[in-house]
Amino acid sequence: MIGQAVRRAEDKRFITGRGTYTDDIRLPGLLSAVFVRSPLPSARITRLDAGEALSVPGVRHVLTARELAGHLRAIPLIRRPPNADRLPSIPILADERVCYQGEPVALVVADGRAAAYDAAARVQVEYESLPAVASVEDAVRDGAPSVHPETPGNVAFQHHLHAGDPAAAFRAADVVIRQRFVNNRVVPSSLEPRACLAWYDPARDLLTCWLSTQRPHHTRWFIAEILGIPEHRVRVIAPDVGGAFGAKEPMYPDEVAVIFASLRLGHPIAWMEDRRENFVATTHGRDQVADLEVAATREGEILAVRGAIDANMGAYLYPNSAGMVLARTGPLLPGCYQIRHLDVQLRGVFTNTTPLAPYRGAGRPEAIYYIERLVDLVAAEVGLDPTEVRRRNFIPSDAFPYDTAAGLTYDSGDYSAALDRACALLDYETLRERQAALRKQGRYLGIGFSR
Repeated sequence: MIGQAVRRAEDKRFITGRGTYTDDIRLPGLLSAVFVRSPLPSARITRLDAGEALSVPGVRHVLTARELAGHLRAIPLIRRPPNADRLPSIPILADERVCYQGEPVALVVADGRAAAYDAAARVQVEYESLPAVASVEDAVRDGAPSVHPETPGNVAFQHHLHAGDPAAAFRAADVVIRQRFVNNRVVPSSLEPRACLAWYDPARDLLTCWLSTQRPHHTRWFIAEILGIPEHRVRVIAPDVGGAFGAKEPMYPDEVAVIFASLRLGHPIAWMEDRRENFVATTHGRDQVADLEVAATREGEILAVRGAIDANMGAYLYPNSAGMVLARTGPLLPGCYQIRHLDVQLRGVFTNTTPLAPYRGAGRPEAIYYIERLVDLVAAEVGLDPTEVRRRNFIPSDAFPYDTAAGLTYDSGDYSAALDRACALLDYETLRERQAALRKQGRYLGIGFSR
């Protein structure tokens, strides 16, 4: 098998339309659910009236926050920052206030999806708009509106990453470069949006949930914790999943609402996120702003890194969101380089935006972006080729296992050999000559390196 192409066995049923996704599953008595979501990023709910919605033919129920009170536990955090006890829990349905556009306010259950959509449009919700903040830089400014009263200043958590003697390293440096970096927010947008079908069988005392999830066993634990029931009374089935990218890992409040509605009404209930919902209700990724300095010698040796990284958490801290910064971006900041001195402040910041969670690397690509750009900036400042600066700072192959200044232990690696091989495959010297020749013609050929 090693080194051989392996024919995929699952492709035929997908390309012939015979896959089975959550929305393909049909059960007797199945009802459909549609959410009413906030159109505003920050507002007080002054009125919620479901009377007209309940008069739509086929509508069975309209679930609101009042009906949930006292029946559900908070969605637990997997990675708990130091001050987690004072952080607001994630509302299953908004009660009194909404904190981001797309936050679920009510759940309409009907005999069919069309009736549920019609009724959702007739749920009357009145809002009193409140000041909002959308970016981390606006959120941490003096006098910024608080996303949550219990977190003035909008800092959800912070951690100081410190190692060695960075102050002395910066004093001894020949070169100090400061740069602001922006990792833009992204939307995972998998081909199949999120979906949930819940059914409670009283004869077996078993709750079965079909979910488009990438972690069914963990999801079962979440459901049991939130409902306060033993795990053996919960079964989670992940059928075919049309993409996830990290966004189908956490437990979402709207999924909990669907499960609760099924238990309350005694019917299987299915919800399928539409694409418009997906852009505001499913977690986003990235969205970090970093202000970093690097200290180096004229020979290109990197001595230290210091600064601050602010990560947007959105309106609520989702179960695995803090880990993106605390367990990934911060610890991986030194990368594959011998950097022994660090002084970096990590912060998770609340804003009135869709919550953020892991996406494709879960904080690692952000760290790699920062350190690799800093290496390039050093190379440009001291007049060395970017590959040479990397070679001079790589952890040597005979130093493994290697304890980094950020607290990780790398078990093995030969970074110089990997870079040499890449340069040979590229015919790097010829590529640089071509770049120089094209530049004389006013044409620009970019050459970049990252690990």
